[in-house]
Amino acid sequence: MRKIATLFIIASLSALNFVLYAQTGPGGVGNTSGSGGQPRNKLWLRADAGVFTDAGVTAATNSQTVQQWNDQSANSCHPTQTTAGSRPTYLTNILNGYPVIRFNGSSNEMLFGSTLDAASGLPMGFFAVT
Repeated sequence: MRKIATLFIIASLSALNFVLYAQTGPGGVGNTSGSGGQPRNKLWLRADAGVFTDAGVTAATNSQTVQQWNDQSANSCHPTQTTAGSRPTYLTNILNGYPVIRFNGSSNEMLFGSTLDAASGLPMGFFAVT
């Protein structure tokens, strides 16, 4: 009897059509293309990933300045700063054990160039967690 019930359940499930939805973007938020009704995830910066003291080769360590901060969204919108005096500082173990990128409020900035644009014609919005 148990075998018949199991067979019936398996046969019933195989006859159903399942529709699954998932996000493919970083952290499970959005995706890179904006397809399937999902928001397009154009930029994802994390202080604990992709932070470099040069053009993307040498990972930053505590108290070093940041020249390049790699985008985690797979869109390659990597902000950079080639002027040494305008670079923010990478600091470890600052916020609940996680690193931060510290901007001094007056002369630090990261530049995107033309990689971060609204060429798609879609409106853009930014959300920052600090």
